[in-house]
This record gives sequence, structure tokens and C-alpha cells, in this order.
Amino acid sequence: MAWRNLDRYLVLLDAYPQAVADAAASIVTTHATAAFQAIHDGYPVVTGRLQRGLTLTDRSTDLHPRWTLRNDVVYAKIFETGGATTKGPKPHGHVFSRIAPIEVRAMRAELADLPVKKAPRV
Repeated sequence: MAWRNLDRYLVLLDAYPQAVADAAASIVTTHATAAFQAIHDGYPVVTGRLQRGLTLTDRSTDLHPRWTLRNDVVYAKIFETGGATTKGPKPHGHVFSRIAPIEVRAMRAELADLPVKKAPRV
């Protein structure tokens, strides 16, 4: 039995992880920035602190795309979930907690198809 084009196949297999990581990075970045923008625009502008406290941080490595979206304002959790304040009950805002899961689900759906789309072709 003779194997032909095995060298070419090995080159394609070596490039596969980086090709998938590059495509995944694009998908993750797109959904992270979309979530950031939608949440930023969804916050009410009373003092602007909720919008200024929202941060999007790139923590990616070569093969692992990763972004962190968070709001470090002290009362961001109270805004999202509601609760008692010194001025009485505060209704929930549900901006971050409504938008972030939608983008995460959409991102995961795109990432699930990625290994097949980027599979080496010989």
C-alpha cells in the first residue's frame, strides 16, 4: 500500500488549530463588541455611571479567544436585579442580564459549526 499526499495532509493538520482559533477569535470579538454596544446603549443616562462602568477586556491567547464584559459600578447589580434602596423599592433594569445571554447563545451557535467549516481539505 502506498500513501500519497501524506505530507500535504500533515501540513493541513498542523495549520488546523490556528485556523480554527483565528476564526473563533473573529466570532468571539464580534459578539463581545455587539453585547458591549447594546448594553451600553440600553443603560439609562441619568448620571452616566452605568455606561462608564461597563468594560470590555481582551484576555485572549494565541489559541484561546476570550473577552470579559463587566460593570464595576457599585449599584450595577441593584440596577439589574432591583431591590430596596434608601428611596424605596427599585424595579429591575435587566439590561446586562437580558442582552449578554442572547449574544452568548448566538456566539456558541456559530462556534459549534466552526470545526467542521475549518476542517482540513486534502
